[in-house]
Amino acid sequence: MKKYLLLIVVFILANKITVAQDADHKNPILTEKFFIYAGIFNPFKQVTFGFKASIPEEDDNLIDFDETLDLKGIQSTFNTNFNWRFAKNWSLNSDFFSLRTSNDLVLDRDIVWNEYTLKKGTRIEGGYGASVFKIGIGRTISRGEKHEFGALLGVYLLGINGFLSGDAFLNNEEIKLEKSKLSVTLPLPSIGLSYIYAPTRKLSFYAKGEWFGIKIGNISGSLWNISPGVRYQFFKHIGANLNYKYLNLFGNVDQEMWKGSFEMEFQGPSLGLIATF
Repeated sequence: MKKYLLLIVVFILANKITVAQDADHKNPILTEKFFIYAGIFNPFKQVTFGFKASIPEEDDNLIDFDETLDLKGIQSTFNTNFNWRFAKNWSLNSDFFSLRTSNDLVLDRDIVWNEYTLKKGTRIEGGYGASVFKIGIGRTISRGEKHEFGALLGVYLLGINGFLSGDAFLNNEEIKLEKSKLSVTLPLPSIGLSYIYAPTRKLSFYAKGEWFGIKIGNISGSLWNISPGVRYQFFKHIGANLNYKYLNLFGNVDQEMWKGSFEMEFQGPSLGLIATF
């Protein structure tokens, strides 16, 4: 009898050890409650950004800041995101990055900005800023030892602004135009899907896609966000993350304080560190 009891105890202990080993071999991305990423985003910007100013002999009465101020190109910025698995099938996530860019140059054409006229041949300074903050929830649809598939629902809060300064004319009188600035904050809801595949404890691949379009009163907008990537765990709670982010934001605003439109496209690699716990 004692032999049988001993065999049963050994079997139970061996089974517990096997389960513990299986858990140890599962990638932390699939098991840990908290996930924090901090890194550098290097997007190539393509920004059509217009205010209700005008360029003579052009039909849309909007200033293309990227073209007019020669602001195109690659720019590095800080990017961070966070994920909290607060229940078995539910998680809270957020994402943030911002860009600020400006330039000074000699105008090759006249620009009318509100009641001011900036003449061809004068030197001006101008630029824009854009900040993107997203918060949302995730719902796991299916999971396995090496994968997780889920749905996403969130809100992107987009803040944009633009400014011009330089020598200008007001009622045919030359003045010094200080930074004339306009800004708007636009909320854009989003829906999407996410997928994680972790073939080993250290290596995992993932992809995320989000989209939405909305019109509220005199404000309308849409977004696309596609982000595939790869993660590698150097240690139990520390790893590296490399992804390629594509983000397209479009909006039209027709309000008393701000009239204009924008289409912002950011795409490029993001590289940084991750912490799981």
